[in-house]
Amino acid sequence: MTKAYLTKWTPSIKPGEEHKSDFLFDPDPEKAAYWPTKNDAAFDCEALRGMSIEITSPDGSKTSLHKF
Repeated sequence: MTKAYLTKWTPSIKPGEEHKSDFLFDPDPEKAAYWPTKNDAAFDCEALRGMSIEITSPDGSKTSLHKF
């Protein structure tokens, strides 16, 4: 299993896809996103709850993560 760390995410700017977000992942733990406080982390975690995340690998294959 490949491990990747969430580095950042942004809402989609494509018309009609405002409900989607673009997620960036990296295998380097030094590039992982972090939050200065537990409250900041909890706020963003709640915002991400229920989202389906689809990851496209460098070879073009797609993997869907379960909603959390």
